[in-house]
Amino acid sequence: MQFATQANRAIKQADLIIEAATENFEIKKKIFNDVMPIAPSHCVFATNTSSISIDRLARQIPNPERLIGMHFFNPVPVMQLVEIIKGEKTTSEVTKKTEELTLKLNKTGVVVNDAPGFISNRILMPMVNEAVEALSQGVAGVEGDRCNHAIGYGASDGTFEISRLDWT
Repeated sequence: MQFATQANRAIKQADLIIEAATENFEIKKKIFNDVMPIAPSHCVFATNTSSISIDRLARQIPNPERLIGMHFFNPVPVMQLVEIIKGEKTTSEVTKKTEELTLKLNKTGVVVNDAPGFISNRILMPMVNEAVEALSQGVAGVEGDRCNHAIGYGASDGTFEISRLDWT
């Protein structure tokens, strides 16, 4: 891995490019459409996203077979998990290279297919919605949720900590 200050030069030499723009489809699409024509033909392109469809983005860019998703969990220096999201056209070679990079970054990758919410948010969001509803109905407070997770599931955080919701 190298750090570069001259974008075009770096892009022309890249084996893998990870885009980490804000969660905005149009911005990501523009970045890939600007960068892909400059990069070498073997370059893998990853989008760091927690919600944008890989297949939808792939339909809007050249070389969709070279696109893959990498959902880094926050805070990135602390969290070990990376969701590796395959699109319908993502090749097995691109997936393998992305898994290898994830290991080099000392992260644990889980390969999933492109679907709404991928796997983590697909499971987390309904849980968060139910926790907020239970709290609003007075079923239990934040501490009750935390104890349920810690003692019942062996988790270190409750729903509100996991989702970064502050209800205190």
